[in-house]
Amino acid sequence: MIVLVSSTLSQGSLLAGATIYRVLLLAQLRRQAFHVLQQLFLVLMSPLRS
Repeated sequence: MIVLVSSTLSQGSLLAGATIYRVLLLAQLRRQAFHVLQQLFLVLMSPLRS
């Protein structure tokens, strides 16, 4: 019984770690995508300004 509880707890913490990792990864990807779009927008707008 005790072994079962401890294995369930370790699985839970592993799952939480994976979820946190996924959230951080998504946030980083979103930031990178935003940066790329921003650069693209600036490049596209530059001929109009000159």
